[in-house]
Amino acid sequence: MENVIQRYGHKGRGGNRIVGLFCLMLLLLLIQSAPAQDADPDQILAESQQLHPEMEFVKSSEGENQRLLHQTISLDIHRRSLLQALEQVAGKTDFSLSYGMLNIPMEKEVTLKEDRITVNEALWKILEGTGLHFAISSKKQLVIFKRYSPTLSKQRVQQTGTVAGEVVEARSGEPLPGANVILEGTNRGASVDASGEYEITGIEEGTYTLVARFIGYQPYREEVAVEADTRLEVNIELRREAVGLDEVVVTATGETRSREVGTSLSRINSDDFAASAASDPQEILTGRVTGATVLANAGNPGTGGTIRLRGNNSITQSNNPIIYVDGIRISGDDTPTHQASGQSASPLNDINPNDIESIDVVKGAAATTLYGTEASGGVIRITTKQGEAGQTTWNAGITGGFNNMGHFGPKEDNPTGLFVGRCRGEGLETYDGIEFQEANCPNSGSWLQNGLVQRYNLSVSSGIQDFSYYISGEFENEEGVINGGGGTRGVGFRGNFRFQPVEDVTITYNSSYNHDNTDWVPSGNNGDGFVLNVTRGPGSNFSGASGCDDPEAICVDNREILESKNISNREHFISSLVVEANPSERLQNRLTFGYDYNTSELESTQYFGYSRTPLGQQSIVDWKKTVLSLEYLGTFEHSFTQDLGLTVNWGAQIFNENTQTTRLFSEDFSGPQEPTLISGARKDITGDSRIEVTTGGVFGQAAVDINDQLFLTTGLRVDGHSAFGENYGLQVYPKVSASYVVSDYDFWPTSWWNTMRLRAALGESGQAPGAFDAVRTWSPIAGEDGQPGFTPNQIGNPDLGPERSREFETGFMASFLDGRITTDVTYYNQTTTEALIPVPAIPSEGFLSSQVRNVGELTNSGIEFDLDLGLLRRPGLEWDMKFGFSKEESEAVDLGTTDNIEVAFFGRTYIREGYPVPGIFGARITNPDEIADPEYQEDAYFGPAYPDKSISLGTTVRLMDNITLDALGEYKYGGYMVNATAYQNGRRGIWPPCYDLQRQDESSLTASQRARCALNTGEVSPRYDHWIESTDFFKLRHVSLTYDLPREWMRGAVKSASLKIAARNLLTITDYSGTDPELDDYRGSLARRDYYAMPTYRSFLATFNFRF
Repeated sequence: MENVIQRYGHKGRGGNRIVGLFCLMLLLLLIQSAPAQDADPDQILAESQQLHPEMEFVKSSEGENQRLLHQTISLDIHRRSLLQALEQVAGKTDFSLSYGMLNIPMEKEVTLKEDRITVNEALWKILEGTGLHFAISSKKQLVIFKRYSPTLSKQRVQQTGTVAGEVVEARSGEPLPGANVILEGTNRGASVDASGEYEITGIEEGTYTLVARFIGYQPYREEVAVEADTRLEVNIELRREAVGLDEVVVTATGETRSREVGTSLSRINSDDFAASAASDPQEILTGRVTGATVLANAGNPGTGGTIRLRGNNSITQSNNPIIYVDGIRISGDDTPTHQASGQSASPLNDINPNDIESIDVVKGAAATTLYGTEASGGVIRITTKQGEAGQTTWNAGITGGFNNMGHFGPKEDNPTGLFVGRCRGEGLETYDGIEFQEANCPNSGSWLQNGLVQRYNLSVSSGIQDFSYYISGEFENEEGVINGGGGTRGVGFRGNFRFQPVEDVTITYNSSYNHDNTDWVPSGNNGDGFVLNVTRGPGSNFSGASGCDDPEAICVDNREILESKNISNREHFISSLVVEANPSERLQNRLTFGYDYNTSELESTQYFGYSRTPLGQQSIVDWKKTVLSLEYLGTFEHSFTQDLGLTVNWGAQIFNENTQTTRLFSEDFSGPQEPTLISGARKDITGDSRIEVTTGGVFGQAAVDINDQLFLTTGLRVDGHSAFGENYGLQVYPKVSASYVVSDYDFWPTSWWNTMRLRAALGESGQAPGAFDAVRTWSPIAGEDGQPGFTPNQIGNPDLGPERSREFETGFMASFLDGRITTDVTYYNQTTTEALIPVPAIPSEGFLSSQVRNVGELTNSGIEFDLDLGLLRRPGLEWDMKFGFSKEESEAVDLGTTDNIEVAFFGRTYIREGYPVPGIFGARITNPDEIADPEYQEDAYFGPAYPDKSISLGTTVRLMDNITLDALGEYKYGGYMVNATAYQNGRRGIWPPCYDLQRQDESSLTASQRARCALNTGEVSPRYDHWIESTDFFKLRHVSLTYDLPREWMRGAVKSASLKIAARNLLTITDYSGTDPELDDYRGSLARRDYYAMPTYRSFLATFNFRF
């Protein structure tokens, strides 16, 4: 029901509306209002029967109808239209609403505040002075109509027709219950039911303009010709407005209208990504949120990635956004890796995209104040689908396709694809002609394959007045692109239930369970890594094998890598219980319990007879993380006058995170049996940790509403955290914001400049220190004769507190030409003070490790720009485009006692005062084009480690109302990274793009050529610095073609069906010479490096969706 409140422009904070207004989506088909007090009920009954001969009417004084009309309800209607007032009454009854727009004087405003009033009395008061009456049909339809002079001819009543059909979202094809469909200039109209259907009956023969409206969507108009005694089917597709002032978004204080929010907030609705064939939320976010950097870290199915919202705001702590699912917080950290995989999974990606209703992305401290400590990296809120009262709806989807790598590595001077694309035939040699062979190269002659993709989804949703449900299941089986290794298989289930046990109390229970098994291809900085060994040719750690047919060639057998076991078994359970108690329209209370359980068992086994460890070994990582959350939120709304209102929110939160990690190791098995940890002759517990972190806070917010146009908000959050030092108290985070809808003024030229909203905000958020940063710690050791002992480890800091990020943000949203042009512009400037910096300890105190202190200062500023264009709107042809641009500038202003912090030496990543956080520094060749040895500018600055500018471009073309072409591309630039793979292979003489240069005499080469292709045995020393490169790239993230099957083809229970053909990551354009400019061997830490990681792959998919 909250969704219905969104759609009709109500503030949407009332919990008792949740079920009632979901019922309204059915009820809106019909409900109506009240007769004048002096009207004759029998006469009204007769007139209503004449006006609506298709309905059977009964007296309002009879039986069940009398009970419903005398039901007591509470109302708080402030300056709402007559239609909105009627809908609010209908939402509290079992009636459904039927009306004609000609009957509803939209200019009339209604204000009615009653804690206890009967439905009958409420309808009388609302309809007073309008000349409107209501009658009740036998199907509990409340029909609003205007009384006409006495009689209608029987002949006129009989010569009528019907208009009926479906109203769906244009891109996704999902039904839009609650939308209104009318015949303009008549008293005929209907609301769309839960299954998306509408029906307007009793229409006189003639030509009309059919109009469909829905909050947040562009109006639809079509000329229709109605004939007597016929049924005309008109199916309608509504397009979402880019700037929906009354669209409801999710904030820290619950749901609120977009017009009231003083900060930028990016919302992605389910229809926005329906065409993309996205398999997880990370793919949904990629390219769709300005100010967000989403990078894939590796190319194995199941791998997570890096998400940054407005860059990096911390040096020593996490920069990941915190994640909420259905109002509860879940773990946003990747699962751990183990020694053989070098890759990790993200719990965020366990959410099935088919279950997602919307994703709200909250960026910057000004917007995340009320989320408290740990929120300076931003917030991602996912809302999953709920059931709706009405007809049961089933949705099913079947996806098939394959993953494909294409060319592996640099496209120039690399015919073998670094020996991954071709492992048999010509070209398997070093620069100086040393040949090698792969003993077990696949029959195809390539390590690459087309990995099969299968996905199956099924969901069902329905409900009655006081109960609704949404249940779904999924199965996925996805192979990687390496022949013989890599892939993931998983199942998932979701059950969302909402019911109203008593009036004004609503209980919502959401739960999901995911289980997956992933086979990892060993990758990254790992002696058993697949990319490392295959691309090194004869230098593979598996050279000297048998089975090759050329005795002169070096024989390698990299198949052994794939015959080892590198798997993870993961389970993820998310459960939330929300109890909403709303004793009146003014006062709402919500209590939320959350439990997030995430576990992963990672196994790496090299079997008995493995070349590098002949007796075999096994490593097990057992990881479990739970997040318990409890939140209370109260809301009080009061209207002082028709033009002045106040909303006060208050609440409290507590989170408890518990992480347990155990690492076990066993080696030297007695034989070739399937080993267990106990099988090894030597066993060891290599790690065991238990980390518990608790944070809690209280918050309050007051928002003043002036004329539903100017919204002034102030708020405060007070936090405590278990990681704060013992001498540190509570942390206070304030905020203020304003939103001003200037286009609501009468003088505004709304004929061409439709909407204009200004906004500004100033707020603070924070980031807590690590769990043990404030604590003095000691490390246990074995002393003399094995006696237990300990050594100093970490000095601790009892005064340690959180980082404080203060941000000022301002911007505007505007739309023009009936929504054909919409734009959203944001500028932000953030300063992080008391930044947590590692400061070297004084050795004489006995502690050698650094001490974390609140001594730093960082800044981060930028702009974000979104532009949506409706380029064509013609019958049978529509063309939309989306453009996004973001730019950020970060700087380390003060690093305390140092001016340089090393983040990753081999990644040449540092943090220095006056430079971005972090930056890439190294030796720059000052004479790159001279025929000479290279000369250097040592310790030169190249650029930021992450792209600081981004452009996204999307387009959607709709043909003949049932063919949709959708594409999204993204250009990220400004970042730098060390191509460490090229450095390591180049100096060994096994980097094919360097072969021609390495075979030439150095006297003919430029300084740049001598440096980049320097050999270990050459006169110029190889250096990582020679391979610092720009990672600018453009990627075609997805392109899809969707065909909606004609409705006349549907048979039986099937209501709609579509076929979608899609490709992801189809094209990459870059000058980067490595395998992929998105790679990150450091797996999302502050540093980045390309070091033998599997590049991302392409996917080609076909999906058949149908609804019944």
